[in-house]
Amino acid sequence: MVKILEKGVVVTLFTSDIKKTYFWTIIIYVIATIFTVIFNAVYYQFSHEVSSRYMSLAFLYPLLMGVIVYVGLFFINWFDKFAYNAYNAGVATITMASILLGVNEIAGADTIYYKYFYIVAFILFGVSISYPLVKLIVNRHRKGEV
Repeated sequence: MVKILEKGVVVTLFTSDIKKTYFWTIIIYVIATIFTVIFNAVYYQFSHEVSSRYMSLAFLYPLLMGVIVYVGLFFINWFDKFAYNAYNAGVATITMASILLGVNEIAGADTIYYKYFYIVAFILFGVSISYPLVKLIVNRHRKGEV
């Protein structure tokens, strides 16, 4: 919980540690989005102004899958550390896959490694979505609510 003294009045910004975690996660994803845009611009300059759509649009992964998802989750008081870490690792992996594919496309090289990045990313997304659901079902079954 963060408290700010504003004109003699204490203002509470976060009502829980979950919202604080989501707030800082949103900030990190905004920074990652800005970094990806700057990385693309610098790479564009040093690659003799040759671009790749994979690298040019790599910023969309942290923006859409990071910022927008966590802005939505900010209003839901739900958190699972394992799912949180798996999801964030998936976003990082798919962003790096896009950048790697863009670098290879600009260089004129070919590789199959980016496919493994996508496979790992989607496995991480699947785990981050299914783990809390399985955990919820197991907990309800133990309590006899099923």
